[in-house]
Amino acid sequence: MDNQSLVKSYLEYLDMVRQNDPLSIDLYRTHLRQLLSWSKDVPIEQSKQISPSFPTYLANSLGERTGRPLSPRYMDDVCSTARAFFMWCRREHVEKFSTIPLDWIECLKPNKANSMDSQPKKCDHFTVEDIRKIISVESKTLTDERGKASIAFLFLSGMRIKAFLTIPISCVDLENFRIYQLPARGVATKFHKAAITTLLPIPDLLEVVQAWDQKIRKIFPPEQTWFAPVRCSGQETPGVFHVTREKASPNRGKEFRKELKRLCNRAGISYLSPHKLRHGHAIYGINCAKDMKEYKALSQNLMHDSISITDGIYGNLNEDDIRDTLAGFTNKKDSIKIDSSNAQDLIRALIKLQQNPDLIKKVLDT
Repeated sequence: MDNQSLVKSYLEYLDMVRQNDPLSIDLYRTHLRQLLSWSKDVPIEQSKQISPSFPTYLANSLGERTGRPLSPRYMDDVCSTARAFFMWCRREHVEKFSTIPLDWIECLKPNKANSMDSQPKKCDHFTVEDIRKIISVESKTLTDERGKASIAFLFLSGMRIKAFLTIPISCVDLENFRIYQLPARGVATKFHKAAITTLLPIPDLLEVVQAWDQKIRKIFPPEQTWFAPVRCSGQETPGVFHVTREKASPNRGKEFRKELKRLCNRAGISYLSPHKLRHGHAIYGINCAKDMKEYKALSQNLMHDSISITDGIYGNLNEDDIRDTLAGFTNKKDSIKIDSSNAQDLIRALIKLQQNPDLIKKVLDT
């Protein structure tokens, strides 16, 4: 079996056996193109002999679209996909791949000079002040109204953009602050996970969301998407609702990004991707969390499997804010203030204790 066929077989395995999301499979396909480009005509089972190594090859490569060096994040993701691919090859083609040692596969990682830790972590996200500037922009068109309400909704909910763009009106219960992220009702959540999440209680943002919600409920049936279809012939025309049996346009993702960019420009703030609204939700929640219970609630609202995932993704996005917040905590019984220099270590320790019940028992027994 040649290299191309092996990769194709692996992707089919991810699709048919592991039942991975089609978007994830497309991403892995692009990652494995890098591996095929590196191996060229050399059989993949002889990868150990190829020089330079795969991580070094990536470090010296340029992006096809950007023409710039590959980012540490991208290289890390590509290497992770390559490791999973080689482990599958060893399982499915034992004889052919027995010559590739496990420690060689484990070493398929960017070197330290090109690792994610080699660059300072960016903390790009929308702040609540950014959202307030956006919703204060005058609504010239119906798409402006939809855009402002959608931006506020995403910040308040922390939803992923794909889930938000597919959520029907019937799954939004603003009266009870509940959002039903249910794949069975058409919501495209990550890994098809179901959850009932809630909105941050920020009154001025909620007011914009509620105004849009009331407007669309008078016109559209419950199964229509909350990001309701609008027909507008130009940027300055008011626009009208497009009442149709179909849900919002297949290009709704592009529509939202275009509206977000336009509203950011009018509000005088830097454009960031829609996912940075989710980041903003997480950072706002972390800064407001008073104890581990509230931190856990935030984690569940983001639909993370554990609090350690939330901490791993967002814990370092704004270290100063987290440290300053925790530095103000006081032990009510002993009135001992937490040293700000140890604040980050404290929350890490609490998270690890929560994830390890046996360790908690040992601590309590000592």
